[in-house]
Amino acid sequence: KTLSSISVRLGVAQETIKLILEHPIFGVGLGGWANSLINNGLMYPHNFFLEVFSEGGWLFGILFCVPYLIFLNSARSKLFYASLFLLISQQFSGDLLDSRYLLVFSILTVVYNNEIICVRLNQLKKRIKFVK
Repeated sequence: KTLSSISVRLGVAQETIKLILEHPIFGVGLGGWANSLINNGLMYPHNFFLEVFSEGGWLFGILFCVPYLIFLNSARSKLFYASLFLLISQQFSGDLLDSRYLLVFSILTVVYNNEIICVRLNQLKKRIKFVK
C-alpha cells in the first residue's frame, strides 16, 4: 500500500506542476485545485508549495513565500528548528489551512531573532560608549 500511496502522490505532484504551467499568473483560484484535476479523491496536493503556486499562481506564490524566505535567513534557534520541522512536514501532508502553525512559528522566529539582534546592538553601543 505504501508504494501505491507514493506513486499516487508523485502522479498528483506531476499533474499539479502541469496545472501551474497551464495557469502561471493567477493559478486556478484558492480552493480550486480539487476541481481542476483528476486527483484520486484528494482534496489538496499534499505539498504546501505546490498548492500555493497552483491555486494562487506565481504572483500569489512568490508573495506567500516571502515570510518563509525571511524565516530561512534567520538565526538558528530552537524556535527555528521547530518551524523548520513544520515547513518540511507541510511538503508531505496538509493543506493551506494546516500551514497556519508554520506561519505563526516562522513569524515568531523572525521576531525573536530580530529582538536578539537589537539586544546585541544595544550591548555593542554600550561597550563603544564605555571605551570612549
